[in-house]
Amino acid sequence: MKLCVLMPVYNEARFIGAAISSVLKARAALDVEIIIVDDGSTDNTAEIVENISKETPQIRLIRTENLGVSHARNTLLASIPEDCDLVTFLDGDDAFEAGHLEKACRIMAGDPTLELHYGQLCLIESEQQEMANEPRDKSLISRTISMSIGIYRPALLAHVGRFDTSFTHGEDTDYILRLFELGPKAHLSDEIALLYRQHAGSATRDTQATKRGFARALMGHIRRRKLNPELASMDGVFSISQLSPALEKQRAP
Repeated sequence: MKLCVLMPVYNEARFIGAAISSVLKARAALDVEIIIVDDGSTDNTAEIVENISKETPQIRLIRTENLGVSHARNTLLASIPEDCDLVTFLDGDDAFEAGHLEKACRIMAGDPTLELHYGQLCLIESEQQEMANEPRDKSLISRTISMSIGIYRPALLAHVGRFDTSFTHGEDTDYILRLFELGPKAHLSDEIALLYRQHAGSATRDTQATKRGFARALMGHIRRRKLNPELASMDGVFSISQLSPALEKQRAP
């Protein structure tokens, strides 16, 4: 079974090596290909990837001008090879939990009718390259909205389509909501899939832009449900009612 890991990166020189390493640990059990789109980094991210790829032929680097993460994700979608069985995403400053990829792909291989495996995320405040041994707060482990906690059949991603390039933040929220509106057959896991890094340079540190992007994605979901009440419910995945306070906060004067 071949797993394709799609990585949009921008100025991730500090952490990109650790992110790639978390994928390569699964090579003993999986046929893994990593496709990285460097979105016009101004640091030496691309050079680090090129150096790693000299000894790791499973890595393919695509360099583009800086067009934003939505464009980078669409370039990655267009680059999925035809022989790929499963797809996941990883940002350049995050890392997969040890053993996650192997377990999730084994579950997907055991049931060809499954369209995705969706786990949980653990948020970790860390400036260290390796996060595996960092302290973990159980309150910061949740099944939330993230492309990287999912493993997808390529056909499902093709059905959802492209990322909305008008989003500068929240493009992943918009995509995940559109995906689950289709009602795919999913295996929902209570195990940690992703170590989600918060650090001084995180894009989510721009809290206002993050909130605006999230609110816009959620409002798009609400509009689509009004137009088509037959869209699948999110119940059991994540509660839209629990996400609503963020939207209400955005509407407040």
